[in-house]
Amino acid sequence: MTTATLPTDVPAGPGVLRAPDGHYGMVGVLKAEWTKLRSVRSTAWTLVAFVVAILGLGIAISAGQASHWNAGNGPGFDPTNVSLAGFFLGQLIVGILGALVVTAEYGTGTIRATLSASPLRLRFLLAKTAVFGTLLLVASEILSFAVFFIGQAILGTSAAPTATLGQPNVLRAVIGAGLYVTVLGLLAVGFGFIIRHTAGTIAAFVGVVLVLPLFTLPLPEAWRHDVFRYFPASIGNQVLMTVHGPEDGGAFLHPFSPWVGLAVLTGYAVAALVVGGWLLNRRDA
Repeated sequence: MTTATLPTDVPAGPGVLRAPDGHYGMVGVLKAEWTKLRSVRSTAWTLVAFVVAILGLGIAISAGQASHWNAGNGPGFDPTNVSLAGFFLGQLIVGILGALVVTAEYGTGTIRATLSASPLRLRFLLAKTAVFGTLLLVASEILSFAVFFIGQAILGTSAAPTATLGQPNVLRAVIGAGLYVTVLGLLAVGFGFIIRHTAGTIAAFVGVVLVLPLFTLPLPEAWRHDVFRYFPASIGNQVLMTVHGPEDGGAFLHPFSPWVGLAVLTGYAVAALVVGGWLLNRRDA
């Protein structure tokens, strides 16, 4: 794994790049976080895996549906959800990426150099969150629109129904897919500041996204429906769907609407970042 530290040759400025005391201002910290994000090999390769998962699975599943299409699949068939299917794997990869963005510095010890150059720790947290969140949002939205159009083109080669952005809920699902994984990535960043260990952060993220919902299965049915809707898995399912058929019952009988669910998920991410910031201020590097 390669590491990057804050650059030492950034020109001074009136509290913009480097403050008079030799520490970095907000713009300098933002530039340093961007340098680290694009130069650390582990995060770069994880981002590549994220791209491959979104495009590869979306294309593969769209091709599979097109080649095996029959009229009996018609009711409840969601062509938008089919093309966005790669986001269900992408959500796990983005959790790994969010964890590495924070914990790689703790693992290599470069966090001490970072905090020496930026002793205002909340500034450092905000800069890292802003740089990572912006990159992830832009990449996720580009991928979401790209795989949607590619998937619909593939489905259009058969008799399977296709979707357009003008149809009800389709544009919301395509935009929402990018927002969903971005917020999950920020949740992983918050976990990273809390736990400060790569394996532990990834385990916590996977536990929340995939494992924790399983503990609702022994609950009475009415309770299970009400509790399950608070989990990221349920929120993500609602965001990526545009067609709701009778088979969408079970655990999804009482889901949040897509935008409300995204607001709830954003609340989780903000809470994790707040706790992570509080601990960052209280603990030694």
